[in-house]
Amino acid sequence: MKFLKTLLNQFGNGINNEESLTFEEQLEVFHEIGFRLNYSVTKVDLDIWDGGLKEYEEHPYELLYITFGQYADEKFEQPFSNNCWDFDLEELKDVASHSFVLRAMSRISNKEIQLSNIKCVESDEHETAIIFECNGDSYQWSLDKKRYLTDRIIFHKVKELAKKYKTKGKYTSYATGGHDFVMGFMTPDEFKTFKQKTGLDIEWL
Repeated sequence: MKFLKTLLNQFGNGINNEESLTFEEQLEVFHEIGFRLNYSVTKVDLDIWDGGLKEYEEHPYELLYITFGQYADEKFEQPFSNNCWDFDLEELKDVASHSFVLRAMSRISNKEIQLSNIKCVESDEHETAIIFECNGDSYQWSLDKKRYLTDRIIFHKVKELAKKYKTKGKYTSYATGGHDFVMGFMTPDEFKTFKQKTGLDIEWL
């Protein structure tokens, strides 16, 4: 993503520099709270920053959490993990990006929100329709083109699906101080443990 090179200069929310933890120590903590790398991804693949693995020591837990939410490839087909998702809000710029959002929010939901058969259709010059299935039910959302880019309503509409289906987990949000944020999906107990272990100020979406 285009923000990747400048993200380190934008840190400011929830930075924890009090501890000097190695990359391995931080990775172990994330492993303890349930974070896993996807198949075919190894910890070597997480060496994506200019400063190498040492960069993680400068921004303990925060930078690794962000990295867990990114992709191992430029086509965004191989996420590092399904525990969270790092998204640049400036990428929410057209109809196709909304279908990408739905797929990602489904992927990180621990299979509680299963979105499938996602299609985006241009209704007219003012509206676009997103057609999909969620947990076996059919949906069609109409979005005002003038509003959906600024209101980011798509995130909240999916959040409401979690409420409707009474999922054990709920969506979380972590602002990095830049244009991107990291979205997670946790139960209340997981939420509490995450904050205690990492010190990161995540919030319910």
